[in-house]
Amino acid sequence: MLYKHVPEKSKVLVGKKVVKVVHSDTGVRVITKDGEEFAGDVVVGVDGVHSIIRQEMWALADKLSPGLITKKEKEDSELRPAPNLIEPLV
Repeated sequence: MLYKHVPEKSKVLVGKKVVKVVHSDTGVRVITKDGEEFAGDVVVGVDGVHSIIRQEMWALADKLSPGLITKKEKEDSELRPAPNLIEPLV
């Protein structure tokens, strides 16, 4: 659903395994398993609930606002699908 609204589809990289996300005052860098690095303003991870992107998101939230996202909220988010990403069966 998100993909069809991306104007520059060439910027969507599939089959890449993210191993690290580096945050800075000017943006973010993503380092992939094959050694490539990508820089940008935003990282959108659609690689599942046990992803590196999600782990990095939790770590950054804990660093910037400790306790903002509780352990229960993190666990609950792994149990339910993201809204509007699954088409209803009719």
